[in-house]
Amino acid sequence: MTSAIRLVLAFAASDWQDTIPGPRRLDEFVALARAAHPALVAARERQLAAAEQVKAVGRPEDPMLEIGSMNRSLPRFGRSSPVAMDQIRLVQAIPLGGRLRLTTQAAQARAEAAQSAVAEADRRLRWQVTDAVIALRQSDQTVAFLGVSRAALEQLHAVSRARYAATRASQAELIRAQLELARLAEEEIVARADRQEGTARLNGLLVRPPDTPIGAVSLPALPDSLPPLDSLIRRAVTDHPSVIGLRSGRAAWGHERQRVASERWPDLEVGLGYGQQPMFGESGTDRMVSLSIGGRIPLWSRPARQAMEREAAAMERMASAEATAIEAEFAARIGELAVAFGRANRLVELARSTLAPQARAAATSALAGYQNGAIDFEAVGSAHLAVIRIELDVVRLEADRARAVAELQYLTGIEFGVTAEGGSR
Repeated sequence: MTSAIRLVLAFAASDWQDTIPGPRRLDEFVALARAAHPALVAARERQLAAAEQVKAVGRPEDPMLEIGSMNRSLPRFGRSSPVAMDQIRLVQAIPLGGRLRLTTQAAQARAEAAQSAVAEADRRLRWQVTDAVIALRQSDQTVAFLGVSRAALEQLHAVSRARYAATRASQAELIRAQLELARLAEEEIVARADRQEGTARLNGLLVRPPDTPIGAVSLPALPDSLPPLDSLIRRAVTDHPSVIGLRSGRAAWGHERQRVASERWPDLEVGLGYGQQPMFGESGTDRMVSLSIGGRIPLWSRPARQAMEREAAAMERMASAEATAIEAEFAARIGELAVAFGRANRLVELARSTLAPQARAAATSALAGYQNGAIDFEAVGSAHLAVIRIELDVVRLEADRARAVAELQYLTGIEFGVTAEGGSR
């Protein structure tokens, strides 16, 4: 029984995290996801398509070439008529009102929006991978600590069994020790199931079968503090790809609205023709050149053009409102995350500096008192369960802090694990 007590006392001062094997780094998983995830591939292809569209617009329509033989006599299609003529004509439509420039500017704005969508997809994918790795790390730490805790409670159960055999403890104490072991086993089952769920989730982001094994994982060091709140919000509302993309979309619709409005001036059509016919009454060929300028009369297209102009203006206002809405959403979310980070920081510090040492000391003292018969099993069991709860709370709080930093990185672009401006490790 003395050796069992020593094992339990060793648990009270052990570094249980040393039981986790050598892990894989976060950046390895991020690189794998970036290379394979179809959402990011699709965003890149959309960007390429939008870039090619810029090259396709901004040029006038191709000229139209007409070749004709006019005023031929029937039924032999001959040149017996003095007005018979062979003609070749070239017609070019020239857009007015700066339509080509506005079309190009709209396409360029859409290409910029597509580029922002790639950056947003990359940020979001990194955030999702980071969150999945955080969940795996939390599960690994929970399972490791519960394994150490189970060994300690098993030794405590052995002490209770020995005391019961020596008629120094009641059967109720023995049953209580068995119950606490069963509860710990239940928590371990839940933690291992959470680990399997996290594995499936991360494998999905890596485009692999959900049951592909993933070993232990590691996270970069977290900052000890964050930059000022207004600095975080400013970075989000000015640098986040979603905001930039919406602003580019608003600009695209603005150019489109101006382009539609410019259609009140129809395209100018310039034609150049060459014709020839035999000279009647004398030998030779009569050659002629013709020049024409024209355009369509916007008689029936005006209502449609005005409707399209109103549509473009509404879409421009919509994009502006969406940008304002997402800026407000980001600001509120950053405020929430800053509070969550600070709360987790303070609670972890309190647990490590005060609660955990006091709980361990209380557990050690209770175990010694239980050995001497000064206290009952319920007291010593409660003392050791308090140590377990505090350690599990620390694991959860550290995961919450890491999740807050990961989402802040997505919102602001702060490098995960690298101290941001104004913060410190």
